[in-house]
Amino acid sequence: MTDRHAWLVACATAIGAWCAWPLPRAAAIALILLVVLARAPWALGLATVVWASSAGATALAALHAEPRVGSFEGVATLVNDPIPSAYGSRVDVRIEGRRYEARISGTPSSDVAPHLAGERMRVRGQFQPRPMDAPWLDARHIAGRIAIKEITGWSDAPVVYRFANGIRRALGRGAMALPVDQRALYTGLVFGDDRAQTALLADDFRAGGLGHLLAVSGQNVAFALAAAGPLLRRVSYRIRWPLALGVLVLFVAVTRAEPSVLRAAVMAAIATGAVMRGRTASGVRVLSFAVTGLLCVDPLLIRAVGFQLSVAASLGIIVGSRRVAVVLPGPLYLREALGVTIAAQLAVAPISVVVFGGVPLASIPANMLALPAAGPVMVWGLTGGVIAGFLHGPVATALQLPTRLLLWWIVRIAAVAGRTPLGMLRLVHVVALSCVVGLVAAAAVARRADLRIARILRACAVTVGVVTLGSPFLASQYPAAAAGEVARGVWLWRNGAVVVEVDTTASSAEALRSLRERDVGEIDVLIVRNTSATAAAVARDLRSRYEPPVLWAPTRHQIRGASTPLIGEHLDLDGLTIDVVEAEDHVRVVVGGP
Repeated sequence: MTDRHAWLVACATAIGAWCAWPLPRAAAIALILLVVLARAPWALGLATVVWASSAGATALAALHAEPRVGSFEGVATLVNDPIPSAYGSRVDVRIEGRRYEARISGTPSSDVAPHLAGERMRVRGQFQPRPMDAPWLDARHIAGRIAIKEITGWSDAPVVYRFANGIRRALGRGAMALPVDQRALYTGLVFGDDRAQTALLADDFRAGGLGHLLAVSGQNVAFALAAAGPLLRRVSYRIRWPLALGVLVLFVAVTRAEPSVLRAAVMAAIATGAVMRGRTASGVRVLSFAVTGLLCVDPLLIRAVGFQLSVAASLGIIVGSRRVAVVLPGPLYLREALGVTIAAQLAVAPISVVVFGGVPLASIPANMLALPAAGPVMVWGLTGGVIAGFLHGPVATALQLPTRLLLWWIVRIAAVAGRTPLGMLRLVHVVALSCVVGLVAAAAVARRADLRIARILRACAVTVGVVTLGSPFLASQYPAAAAGEVARGVWLWRNGAVVVEVDTTASSAEALRSLRERDVGEIDVLIVRNTSATAAAVARDLRSRYEPPVLWAPTRHQIRGASTPLIGEHLDLDGLTIDVVEAEDHVRVVVGGP
């Protein structure tokens, strides 16, 4: 089977998994027999389409079957680690073979907080139906919800999970030697624990296209094997591959089998297996086999955005990084690094535009500056970080000193990206950049026949590329006027000066995202309408990012640096005016033109 055939089979499998037609699975078995007996490789793609489609339809039908309702008392197994929320905790659990999203509040929430995946709890609760339109639950195999009222006991996890949880807890203890503001980033980088990350940190990283660093990704698998390299090189050749598989299985368990980790782990297993057998396999073939195998086992993976981004980025790097590096100017090491970053960003751009609304223009320079520091953090975290977890005091602090410096650098890059909007690449820009790639490819082909035509094509590619990348940057420097609600509980007034109001219905994540997407680089006046804890939290995050010179809040506020305006107070800003109408329990203003 050629690389092209392998990729076509993978694409066919992905189409079948996404469509999830209720096809007879016996037809897939018959086609597989045809492949084996008649040596008809064309039938393999049909077999995987039928199999993945049938399995996907069966899985979806089970999730959307008649919901289970009523009370429950029994054993629930934690599928992932409990996630704190505004009203308690949330965790996926397995009950009698089906997965449910558990909501826990009150005393049981504090009881479940220190426990990890694989551990079993005896509970009393109430089943609730799954939301009617919640496609994001499909990839998690969630069949419904359960409100847990009481937890009456705990039992240990299976051996593999116990070992993985021990490593995870040791890594978490190692993070205690770091400053508080770096711990969540460290745990996300090293082993995928992003539960303690703040909305401001997450949005800063998204602004720079660095969101993949906040949670474990495929590159962590390579660093895990690199950390285990000294051990693997010391064992005999025969047991090296089984030991490498053991490392991969353990790492998947530690990182909770994130879709991107599954993709990378299967690719690593296939590649190392080929090497052990004295064979070579191209990156396209390894990726194709991994995608085909994973989607045949779990077709619902295709619905996970993390899996889609991981596969797209891997394909972009494998196929395009060298081609991009060849046409770039500069020294070799810089061209190769830029080639990898640009190829990955271009490959994930269509998905990012559809799912997230666009690709930050700052993603290329931010990744170039941050990734060289992220790699050592991951490797050292899996080695020195574990040792630091068993030590205390000055020794642990000394072990984590390099990590502290590297994390400071990564955080600074993300913070600058968050505070300096450079624009977003939208769908039209992605289409234009695709044309640039086509022009570059055409120039490479034309160079063999006519050098003059090749130069013209390359000049066209450069012109289109500069215009495409320059237009969102110029738009961000001269943003349009705004007057109204831009997110729930967030109002933006902009006409030269920038005024932002927030109230109790706002959330930090939505406020930061909506202002960033509208190229807000600074806030002149930030107004908190009421004294709710939610509004105060949003105000603190906006103050940390934008540092507004004027911050108004009601009388009984608890926001550092805020003041309460006087009724009738008037501000005349550059292009806007503010008149204070109410200023005690609530702050109400009238914002107008000059």
